[in-house]
Amino acid sequence: MVKTAKNELSNSVSHRIDEILRLTKLPIQELARMAGINIRSLKGYQMGSIPITLESVLKICTALSIDFHDFCDFNKRLSPRKIQPVISPTIEAKKVEESSEISAEVIRLANAEKREKQKKHRDQVATIVRTTDYFLLPRPLFQIVTDFANDYNLHTTSERLQAMLQQVVARGLLKKYPTPVQYSIGYHIPRRTWIYFKDENDLKDPEKIFGYNWLGNSIIV
Repeated sequence: MVKTAKNELSNSVSHRIDEILRLTKLPIQELARMAGINIRSLKGYQMGSIPITLESVLKICTALSIDFHDFCDFNKRLSPRKIQPVISPTIEAKKVEESSEISAEVIRLANAEKREKQKKHRDQVATIVRTTDYFLLPRPLFQIVTDFANDYNLHTTSERLQAMLQQVVARGLLKKYPTPVQYSIGYHIPRRTWIYFKDENDLKDPEKIFGYNWLGNSIIV
């Protein structure tokens, strides 16, 4: 009878330790270190091959902030909210390191995706300039942003588009002139934008600048 009772107690303790390891997600080596118990002894308790001592139970309870009576009430499961392990510096440092590595990888992938998207937009702008008649009419920047989004599914900011158009201008595929001051963008310090075109003679053609009659008087060709 005594042997049977001991076996039942060992089995109950074994299940309890398994439950603790599952809830805390701690390696058994770390639990042994936190509780100050020899790893072989703790593995013996877990396997049910060694009867646990009262001292070891108290050490486990102290390390994990588990109520002693809750630990010994083998008819009830432990509540995860009542287990508060003190994370070791080793595990904490490892988590921080893993988190940093993940963050760095996320940033790297995001930057790579951003560069790929920007390259795609640059190529798309260059293709529009070379293969379409869009710039046969003078186009102000704010109109280009809207038209490119609606007609070519190219969604970007005016600042980014201006930078891409500048690259096209630098290659000699397009020309630009600043817009008049009254068409500047901004409230406190208005910033002048640009008008883009292929042939500067278009600026003198009333038909081609229909809707932009201010160009002839405001831009010196």
